[in-house]
Amino acid sequence: MNVSRNSFDFFIFDLDRTLYPYSSPVLKQVDIRIAKFCQKILNITYQQAHNIRQKYYHEYGATLSGLMQQHQIDPEDYLQQVHNVNYSDLNPCQELEQSISRLSAKKFIYTNGTLEHAQRVLSRRGIRHLFSDIHDIRAADLISKPSKDAFQNFLLKYNISADKAIFFDDSLANTKVAKSLGIYSVLVYEGKTPTPYDHNRDYSDETIYSLSKYLKKFHHVG
Repeated sequence: MNVSRNSFDFFIFDLDRTLYPYSSPVLKQVDIRIAKFCQKILNITYQQAHNIRQKYYHEYGATLSGLMQQHQIDPEDYLQQVHNVNYSDLNPCQELEQSISRLSAKKFIYTNGTLEHAQRVLSRRGIRHLFSDIHDIRAADLISKPSKDAFQNFLLKYNISADKAIFFDDSLANTKVAKSLGIYSVLVYEGKTPTPYDHNRDYSDETIYSLSKYLKKFHHVG
């Protein structure tokens, strides 16, 4: 598919490591807090908790989903604890703000994180005002990406036609499912150095390294 500025009516953005650089410590802080949460509630060592976090992330798409299914935890306790992080390294990005603001289509955030976390990240980046809505893990009834049901419910909620939507995410699992539903899917490695192994057409339609530069192709001139 040759994309152009008129190709899409809906732009769907993941949040973490998509709207800020891949190297940012924000999500690393979340990962540490998740491991510490697992360590506490499961009464295991930190290394065991770290392994559990990774295992559930890969098996369920989010550690929360695994903890709910395997250990019946209180999701609100989890969500309030793991997103209590320091956002000081995130700063406004004028280029990103301009690139998103000039998109004429509707724009959404679709995140496995919380609304509060998303609002803080977007505010720090100076782009909170640009989106029609934020679809967080609570809005998704605690069903995380990459669940196909979660994606379909998201599309239904906002009356989005898959073939008129473009989706940006840093997760191969998420872009793969979105692509299978007919959504044009872009894997985002924001700020990373490209390698020959980054792109696989089974998982995404494109792989990019600068979201703000990529979005310029959709700007209307004049």
